[in-house]
Amino acid sequence: MMNEVCKETKKRGIKNIIGYYYPTSKNSMVKEFYPEMGFGLLTEDKKGNSIWKLVVNQYLPRITYFK
Repeated sequence: MMNEVCKETKKRGIKNIIGYYYPTSKNSMVKEFYPEMGFGLLTEDKKGNSIWKLVVNQYLPRITYFK
């Protein structure tokens, strides 16, 4: 998914993607998504709410396999 998102943002001239993480029971399964995809942490509050930034030109596409 991120490969396609970054490809489309580059076509549109978007340089950064901002992501928000809120620590809820449903979100716990994606807690490491942003750092694993190359986002850098901008801020985090005491409750664990955080804001992340990905510089689109620095994203390294992942190898994917579809059948």
